[in-house]
Parts: sequence; structure tokens; C-alpha cells
Amino acid sequence: MLSLEQGSFADKKDHVGNRLSEMRKSGDGREMTVLTRETVREIVQAFQKSGLEMCELTIPEGVEEIADAACIGMEQLQIVHMPRSLRRIGMLAFYGCRNLKEVHFPAGLKEIGTAAFKECGLIKITVPLKVNSMGSEVFADNPLKYAEIEGSSTSAAMFRGCRRLTRIVLGDRIRTLAEGMMRDCESLKSICIPESVKTLEKDVFRGCRTLSRVRLPESATEIGAGAFYGCGIRSIRIPEKIRVVRAETFCMCEKLGVVWLPQNVVCVESGAFYGCTALKKVCIEAELGRLAGLEIGEENSPLLAAVLRCGVKPEEFK
Repeated sequence: MLSLEQGSFADKKDHVGNRLSEMRKSGDGREMTVLTRETVREIVQAFQKSGLEMCELTIPEGVEEIADAACIGMEQLQIVHMPRSLRRIGMLAFYGCRNLKEVHFPAGLKEIGTAAFKECGLIKITVPLKVNSMGSEVFADNPLKYAEIEGSSTSAAMFRGCRRLTRIVLGDRIRTLAEGMMRDCESLKSICIPESVKTLEKDVFRGCRTLSRVRLPESATEIGAGAFYGCGIRSIRIPEKIRVVRAETFCMCEKLGVVWLPQNVVCVESGAFYGCTALKKVCIEAELGRLAGLEIGEENSPLLAAVLRCGVKPEEFK
């Protein structure tokens, strides 16, 4: 194992600029020190010739950006230490680094590009507070067991296919759980969604077949189609601000036995409860006389066949 620190290949500060990185213009016209793909490959290849199979990369202070695809497919990388100066990690930067198990993100990091760590070997990650922009599939298809998001940013398919993920901690600044964010996280059994969340986008938990305990925040105003498709939830209370239960929201939730609907719900779209074969009881906040205006779409026979209880207040639902 060898750490590729600044001192390993550079004795002078200006040599780092020439060898490790280069100066580029950022989006706002400011010059940034960028770690390039060509540089990383040259260094890793040099150490491969020395007979080293795995390496630990320490990026020196002063580097502000890791370029797109800088370390793509480098299966020699096992650990990456990032400098405090780092602000951006480019798209595909570490894509396919299957042996990369450990990454240390600096507190000042602001942006992580699309699929930057897709198909790596990461076990645990914490996304820093200041990260405000992430591309899709950032950590998709990793053997992650633990993940934490300190800031407000999420992204589409962020953890998709992380089949070993058992725990995720969501910070109280998050407003949106992005489309397919935790799709096919098959080992996730429960999740605490903070009250700051207003929108759960489509397919957010689709395929999380062991997810049995979910408490939806009362702040939520929209739950996207297919959000809990094929999950293992046993009971669910729809937040009071939800007006439409979208298509396939709880489709194929075969263990779902009890549902509570707020009086604000005016429509249950097609297939929202299709395949919910265990559904036995539906509790509705509205009184029986107000149900005439409730529109129920096709392929919701489990909902219609269940025992209906009207006038059930949220505090009475268990």
C-alpha cells in the first residue's frame, strides 16, 4: 500500500501545478486548481510498474476540483483522502473504482457530479453540510451499509441499487427526496423522514422490499407515483396535506394491512393500491356523507374490498 501524497512525487510547490493538476476557469470565471484524469493515470501507472496492486490516494491542499472521469475505472484505488480546499468532484470522477472502500469528504465540498462514485466499493459515507448540488446516481450500486446527508441536497437515483444499505440518516434541511433516490435498497427496513421534507418524488423507495416502517412527515404535500411500489410496509398514514394519492404509490405492497386517508384526499389514482392483497382496513378522516366526492381510479380493488371506517381522527389511528 502506498499513499500518493504530494511529497511522493513532488518536491516543489510549482511542480504540483505542473504535474498533479492544472489551472482552469470555473463557471464564474475564477481560476481553479484541478486534478486531471491524465495526471492521475500517469501516477497510478508509474506505481503499477513498481508492482503495487492497491494504492491510497491523498490529494494535496490547494486542489479545488477533481475533473470529470479523473479516476474512472481505477480498481487500484482503495482509500481517497481529499483536501480541505476541495469544492467540486466532477461527473464519473471515481466511477467503477470497485475497490474504493473509503472516502473522506472535506467540510467545504459544494458539488458532486453525476455518477461520481457509482459502482465503487464504499461501505459508509457522509455527505457534508455545504454540498448543494449533486448529479444523479452519485452513489448508486455501492455495497453501502450506512449513509448520512447533513445538508439539503438530494439527487435522482442517489443510492439506487445499494442493496446492503440498512441505515440512512436524513438531515433536517432536506426539502425533497429525489426521484428513485433509494430505489432497490433491499436491506432498508425503516427510515425516519424529517418534517422538513415536503416532496417525495416518484419511485423514491420503489423496490425496497424489506422496508416495513415508515412515518411520513405531516409537512409533505406531494408523494410521487410509485413511491413505495413493492415495499414491505404494513400500515401507512397519509399526511393531511396530501390531496391526491398518485398512481401505483403503494402498488404491490403485499403486506400493507391498514391505511389512513385524510379528509383532504379527493382522488386515488389508478393502481395506487393494486396488489395490496393484505389490505383489510381503510380508515378515513372524512365522515361517510363526504365520501361521494372521493374519486377512486381503476385497479384499486383491494381498497374497495377493505373494511371502511369513517370519521377516524389522526390521533386515533394506530
